[in-house]
Amino acid sequence: MLLPSSTYIAPLVEALRARPTSVALAGNNRVQLTQVAVGLAKRLDPEFLWFDIRSSQSEAPPWQSALEAGISPIRLHAIDVPEMHLDSAGADRTRSDPVYSPPLSYSPGFLDDLLRIPDSIRNAALDVGSDPTPRVILLTNAERASAAFDGSTGALRPYIEALNKVGVTIVVTACSRPRENRHDFDLLLTEEGSRDDAHAPSTVTCEEIRTAGLFPTVPPGSTYASDAFSRG
Repeated sequence: MLLPSSTYIAPLVEALRARPTSVALAGNNRVQLTQVAVGLAKRLDPEFLWFDIRSSQSEAPPWQSALEAGISPIRLHAIDVPEMHLDSAGADRTRSDPVYSPPLSYSPGFLDDLLRIPDSIRNAALDVGSDPTPRVILLTNAERASAAFDGSTGALRPYIEALNKVGVTIVVTACSRPRENRHDFDLLLTEEGSRDDAHAPSTVTCEEIRTAGLFPTVPPGSTYASDAFSRG
């Protein structure tokens, strides 16, 4: 039985702003899904960085351009599918001038995992700001690059943790049900509504939390009206 949807998303936002974390957002209507993701990212970090996976030769559709209109161009990035390959050679890069020197408390493989993340995303993650709250990187349309990385459980976890350790929360959308690697994200949300009507009512449901108790105010099954994410 579905719970009635709520427009009160403050507990969700507060829980996600408490620490660097990760969110996978899935749905079948690309327009609605992207609207929710952009709204959530903006609430978590007004200066969020948006990476959209698409051919470098293609333009964003008109509805997406409308979403981008209120965002500074320096925070908008198109990332082509070939760039999404996690770099298995990253650990062999020269360390004489590392891009980042992690504290000694970090695990030995942390820098290796950070180096394997696509350059543009890694460089954005390492652009440290002064705000103590987590910075947010939004990566939309991950299903377009599904062949570029392993879909099994655990495959993405090292890279998520590497981003978290430099103070970044990662929000990823997939216009379909994510693969088994969806379990690598701390929070899995699903957007449900009309497949064809971008303006029809829809809901966002908390489907899964990776670690019990991580978000005590957002129990699995919590639902929200999708338009609440784009308000304010």
